[in-house]
Amino acid sequence: MSETKTYESNTTLEAIAQDLRSVGDGTVVITTHSKPDGDALGSTLSLHRALRSIGVASVVVYLGYFPERFEYVVRADDDVLYDTDESGSVFEDERCAGACRVVICDTGARQQVRSALGYLEGKAAITTIVDHHRSGDSDLAAHRHVDITAAAACVSLAELCAHIVGAKDASGLTEPIAEPLYLGIGTDTGWFRHTNTDPRTLRTAASLLESGVDADRLVRMSEYGDPPGRVELLRRALNGTRLFCDNRAAIMKLHMIDLEAAGIEAGDTGGLVDVVRSVRTVEVVALLVEISDARVKVSMRSKGGDHAVNVAAIANAMGGGGHFHAAGARVDGDLAYADHLVERMLTDAIESGAS
Repeated sequence: MSETKTYESNTTLEAIAQDLRSVGDGTVVITTHSKPDGDALGSTLSLHRALRSIGVASVVVYLGYFPERFEYVVRADDDVLYDTDESGSVFEDERCAGACRVVICDTGARQQVRSALGYLEGKAAITTIVDHHRSGDSDLAAHRHVDITAAAACVSLAELCAHIVGAKDASGLTEPIAEPLYLGIGTDTGWFRHTNTDPRTLRTAASLLESGVDADRLVRMSEYGDPPGRVELLRRALNGTRLFCDNRAAIMKLHMIDLEAAGIEAGDTGGLVDVVRSVRTVEVVALLVEISDARVKVSMRSKGGDHAVNVAAIANAMGGGGHFHAAGARVDGDLAYADHLVERMLTDAIESGAS
């Protein structure tokens, strides 16, 4: 992910809402980063439903692997398209071809929307980004709302959707719009356990609950919906885990053969780091997942505290990005190379923070 000094807001949520409300008979294409998580799903789906509620046509496009656990939230919507092989061919759909606006949620990085780049080419003037990450590529969209203080993109989308439907705040949204928003906020805050949980986050979540969201069902679906193969995956991940830096850091490793044996997709390995992060002495954990013989996905999580490790800075150095306590990147090289690289960078970060 390339970081640019101009990747910052140049418009307001209210202005974005006014623009989207004015498109008339046009179609709004909504997309997000590849392999959508709860926040990506929640931000795109809520915007789609808000626009549809006021008669504005829209279509959502999901790139890459889509977690099965989230399917019931989508509710078999006919206006949701899936680019599962990330070929970009889904954008040949007539609804995409005739778009008058494009909205990218929860990312602004070319690296994370690679299969959509051909479609996005030449559309910057009609494209809007709504994001909460520090880094991205500003040339993707002429209009950007980037709020790095938001715990999740869905915090901003809750306000945007309220503007669209004419509600005073998120409590005035209908349950179908509020449900994915609550999912996005819940998953990006670890269900309100992570350090990004602040008063604004909790106020937004409370407003969404007032809209009729079934919070218990969403927690059960997202946190307790793993397939049986998850047990085997966890066993293999723990078997490939080691602690270092006086037990202050940990690296977990998964080979492609581990994913195959467990019957789990590479995009559905989230949450594994939390098992090791629960160890009292561990301050930062990295999960390395082998994507191919020469490419590794790196996901990092750190705890809060006076000497907290800024994993976003580490990810940026590897060409990725994210947040202070949650970030990731993709490393060119085999698993052994990525292991050595990440260990060195985590060690340097811990030692520099302690000095």
